[in-house]
Amino acid sequence: MSSPPSACSNESVRLRRVLLIATLAVAGIGLIAVAVPLRDWQSIDLRNYLTASGMILRGENPYGRVEYFAPPWMAVLLAPLLALPRNVAGLSWALIGAAAVGGNAALAIRWIGSPGSLRMRALLVAAVTLTPAALFTYVTGQVSALVALAVVWTADQLRRGRLGHGRALLCILFVTLKPHVVALPTAICVPELVRRRAWRTLAWLALGLAAVTLAALAVLPGWPLELLAAWQRGDFRGGRPGLVSPGYLGLAELGLGPWLFVPLALYALYGWWKHGVTSASISLALAAGLLLTPYSRGYDYVVLILPVLLLILEPAERRRALSFVAGAFGALLPLTDLSQLTPVVVVLGLLSRAESQ
Repeated sequence: MSSPPSACSNESVRLRRVLLIATLAVAGIGLIAVAVPLRDWQSIDLRNYLTASGMILRGENPYGRVEYFAPPWMAVLLAPLLALPRNVAGLSWALIGAAAVGGNAALAIRWIGSPGSLRMRALLVAAVTLTPAALFTYVTGQVSALVALAVVWTADQLRRGRLGHGRALLCILFVTLKPHVVALPTAICVPELVRRRAWRTLAWLALGLAAVTLAALAVLPGWPLELLAAWQRGDFRGGRPGLVSPGYLGLAELGLGPWLFVPLALYALYGWWKHGVTSASISLALAAGLLLTPYSRGYDYVVLILPVLLLILEPAERRRALSFVAGAFGALLPLTDLSQLTPVVVVLGLLSRAESQ
């Protein structure tokens, strides 16, 4: 006599939970085994993040004293790492970055709808976690991967009509950790909520951001002005001796100011207005947004996971080879001295794809 469907379902859920716990336990043991030989290893940006987070939690102002340019609530995200040995914290942060990259790739593949095989999807996700931009985020300890995942997940949930109030607020808080690299797609998601008359979600966002800001002010009075001053004084282009990145050569330094790409941003907004939140409209916003910001580095190109996979997996019927090549170059250029051209190549591929459809 066969078991009732509900009993089988409950047993399957219990089995998945046991497998998840076992996997986490094995991963924890593996993490410790790998971290022990690393001793005091920790990426330079994570070291700055943790130093600043510890200062914030003690009520001290880190702005201008540490190379730290995120809002105070990042300290809450990093608080658990402060209790870990430096090597374990460093490796844990790298694994969190890899999980964010993998999650972003999995979301993009599901959104695009290919390839069909589970094995192929898993291999593609694994390949994305090893792309140059992704590797740069692990090595530097940058938060770009988490910011990219937050905005793509928000857009995906929004277009599926499944964006809950609390999850929307959580994602926006992650976006604020490094807003300039995802400003344009964020400028699509928020107006999309207005267009859908999602007033309760917008109210949650406004009240939640206000509450977090006030809580941060209670711990660190005057932090908005201090953060603004830190942005203005920040040596982002690496001219000061002793920085990991000794210099910076971007599009603006080549004479291509951000204002030149404003029409492209307007075109991306027009695409959203006409077609809604689609993989194409969000991809163009992600790539064009990097052209509008006067400063970005190779690790920031991790935000291009969705547009690169769109070019590779879903090229237009015509110009198929051009679309694929643009996607491949978008994935590999961050490894070269021409990394600043990465968003340019991706944008050209997306525009060519749009014209061919």
